[in-house]
Amino acid sequence: MPWLVAVHCAAHHLALVCRDASEKTAYMKTFRDHLQHLHLYFCNSSNRTEFLKAAATTLGIANLKVKADVLPHLARLSKIFQKEDVNFLAVKDQVMEPYLLQLVEQLNRRFQELHILGAFSVLSPQAARKLDQDVPVSQLKTLAKKFHPMDEQTLLEEWSSFREHLTTGILKDKNQMDVMKELTSQYDELSQLYPCLSKLAAIGLTIPLSSVNCERDFSTMNRDKNDLRNRLQGEHLGDCLKISINGPPVGNFPYQEAMEQFFKKPRKIKCSNQPCSLCS
Repeated sequence: MPWLVAVHCAAHHLALVCRDASEKTAYMKTFRDHLQHLHLYFCNSSNRTEFLKAAATTLGIANLKVKADVLPHLARLSKIFQKEDVNFLAVKDQVMEPYLLQLVEQLNRRFQELHILGAFSVLSPQAARKLDQDVPVSQLKTLAKKFHPMDEQTLLEEWSSFREHLTTGILKDKNQMDVMKELTSQYDELSQLYPCLSKLAAIGLTIPLSSVNCERDFSTMNRDKNDLRNRLQGEHLGDCLKISINGPPVGNFPYQEAMEQFFKKPRKIKCSNQPCSLCS
């Protein structure tokens, strides 16, 4: 779909960028593989795991991550770095520069539509006040190309007129969000005077800034539907999520009233407080 603008989790995408960059850097890939093999060496064997726990207890370490057999190699590596003739240029040439180049490449690959999202800043009073209009015009052309069919010349003509409203007119004291809302309001004549800009404003208002709300909802579901409440589903689960996300706060819940309502019907379950006026 040519109109679709994908907004991914920025934190997840950055993690993938770092992973892909390290995979394409030979030195870091080897280092990562060694750590992975070391982890699997203990993770896949209960006997080795117990040996690691015993070593941690003997050494007085709460959480030992490296097997004792590896410690001499780490000590030898530390002594190598303490020598006066260590060539750190090799680290720069073989690790730092290749990794940084790969980071830039992967960032450009993973965040391909940032210029689309950034182009919506043209609908702000700050863009209209710029003396050099090459950047706003370039942003309008970018949006016109993305959200076709939209006549580029008509869009630029609308912008030249709409700028007056942003600089000296009724919109000069408003922020970008208010400007976009005015453009899309069915009760305002701006949407009829500037149909192309109004369409762009409507598109911009529907694009989420981030996926944080979605991530937060998944975290809430993991808290509500835990191991002790794994049978929650359907409408009941939806109600629990609505309360957890929208409130009211748990401290304001009328527990006494809920208990009285629950025990109005005969129940097999009994509370540990005997005698109890509710469940007896």
